[in-house]
Formats: sequence, C-alpha cells, structure tokens
Amino acid sequence: MATPLDISLVPKIKALIDKLGISSTYRSEAESAPYDPASFDPDTADHATSTVDTVIVSSPILAYESADIDGTVVQVSDAYVFIYDSEVFTPANNDLFVIVGKTWRVINTEAFYTGELIAAWKLQLRKGALSAD
Repeated sequence: MATPLDISLVPKIKALIDKLGISSTYRSEAESAPYDPASFDPDTADHATSTVDTVIVSSPILAYESADIDGTVVQVSDAYVFIYDSEVFTPANNDLFVIVGKTWRVINTEAFYTGELIAAWKLQLRKGALSAD
C-alpha cells in the first residue's frame, strides 16, 4: 500500500525526470510464447526469447565520481542514469540501454524507495566488450 511519502514524492520524481530527461530506449528480452508441448521444436528451443524495445525518458548520462571507481565493480568508462519505475518492465542486469545513439549494457540496477513504492531506478551502464556497440 502506498504511503503518504509515496503519494507525495513519486509523481514529483517522475515529473523531474520528464522535465530534465531525454528520450531513451530500454531493450530487454521477453519470452516469446509460453511453452506448448504440442508445438515444441527442439531446434528452436534456445530461441524462446525475443527483444522488446520500450521508449522511455531517462536522466542524462551521468559520470561516476573518481572516488566511486574501483576498477572492478565500477570501471572508469561506466556511467549511470536514473529512470522512474515502470509497469511495462523491471530493469535487469544484462539488458541494453540506448541513449543518444549509443548502446550500453546494464551492469547493475538499484531501486530507490520513497516508502512502499519504487520511485526511481539507478542503472549502472557499461560500454565496450559487454555492450552491443
């Protein structure tokens, strides 16, 4: 159940990201269809997922402070963005995030709660060998 803080802050956070943010695409994998034993084909069993693109608004790309960069969990080229919670998808590691024409891999997700509800997500992003670009 939403708390008074949820009711007050969640719409404000969404409005702030909408006002200051930029259009982005969140690319995740979804199951293509539920398993049906009558139509199961072992030759395509590994391809039971499809890519789903969702156009969203995110904060601009933000750089980590040097004190946060340890070279392992957070690397020099890593960045992060904030998005507000969506009923369409839940951010997950290894999904892709396309912003300003560049594709980044989601390395870590962190939910920010205002009470009972998720108000925003912080997505740690990485380019390079792990991303599609």
